[in-house]
Amino acid sequence: MTATFAVRCDPNGTIVRVLRDPDRIATSAATLAECVISGSAPDVFTLLRDTFSDRLTAPVQMRVADRDEVLWCVAARDGDTAVVVGAADADQIGAMIAAIRADVSDDVATTLDVRCAAVPVPSSGDDDTLLELSRTNNELVRLHRELAAAHARLDALNDRKNEILAMVAHDLRNPLGSIGGFAQLLERMLGDALEPRALRLLERIGALSDQMIEIVDDLVDVQALERGNIVLDVEDVELGDVVRRTVDTYEVATAAKDLQIAVSCPDDAVHVEGDERRLLQVFDNLVSNAVKYSPAGVGATIRVTCAADRETVTIDVADEGHGIPPDEHTRVFEAFARTSVEPTGGERSTGLGLPITRSIVAAHGGTITFDSAPGQGSTFRVTLPRRQRSDPDARSSP
Repeated sequence: MTATFAVRCDPNGTIVRVLRDPDRIATSAATLAECVISGSAPDVFTLLRDTFSDRLTAPVQMRVADRDEVLWCVAARDGDTAVVVGAADADQIGAMIAAIRADVSDDVATTLDVRCAAVPVPSSGDDDTLLELSRTNNELVRLHRELAAAHARLDALNDRKNEILAMVAHDLRNPLGSIGGFAQLLERMLGDALEPRALRLLERIGALSDQMIEIVDDLVDVQALERGNIVLDVEDVELGDVVRRTVDTYEVATAAKDLQIAVSCPDDAVHVEGDERRLLQVFDNLVSNAVKYSPAGVGATIRVTCAADRETVTIDVADEGHGIPPDEHTRVFEAFARTSVEPTGGERSTGLGLPITRSIVAAHGGTITFDSAPGQGSTFRVTLPRRQRSDPDARSSP
């Protein structure tokens, strides 16, 4: 049996408590670095630094000072200290972890067990094999640190991108609103004096400014949902009323494409706790998509069906469109992603409606799924809990 030890260290590697040291490796040392030869010290300090930074750490090897022994070390943070366990192999480390379990929390013991499992099993017992494994392992740790640093840089760039988009959206919204307002003002002031073509152009200017404002609002929503900043204004909502009001707004659009919308909801009111404005947004996006992708001029039907039990409410929005190819299903809820299926009436699509819808549904503690196949249309299903959790954090998007 080779040497084993278990100690608590501060971030500088100073041993603040010896938990187990049957072979007297740590008892005479003031720091963990004094327990090892100089060549092993950098790896030991890397282990401590990453542990106190709450990074994923891998086992490292150390050569014991004044001994011809090579030990594996694993570590886990426990508040202001790190618990470091060393032994020749995973079995011995596991036995030491079991021996100190009464001295550490369950979380720390579990973390040590997980990291112990990463200790390599050498093909032979010679030191050259162990040192080669150590070098490989330490290189993996270095690469992990570099990957973590790159991830942190990407997070910072993403935050900056969000800030820029938020500023651009804010700066665009006011002038776009003014353009639409001026178009309406000119239409009222000069409507009788304008030629029909000029009047249509003014109407088109107003419609395009409204579309641009919708795109800007979608961008703002995406940034808020991505950051988890959306907070629901929870109240009692009659969901059947929300569905019917949504459908009513598409009377003109459905008539233009010779579509029918059939709504089937329980006769009794269906109440949920939720944000009425956001739920209107959810069903507006779903019904809007159903209208966009339904075939025009053939009397197709969009079916909106509500069902409820004591705990949940389920709403299906089904169309008779072309359907989504199976290999494109994973893109449906991706921001800015589009499938190969085109709107049937030349309608625009930003690729933001469904990602926003999914985030709003998730913020309500619900789920959204869909079934779709070429030639069979698409059915989107929203399932919502009747009651929100009492935890205020449950009202924010994940």
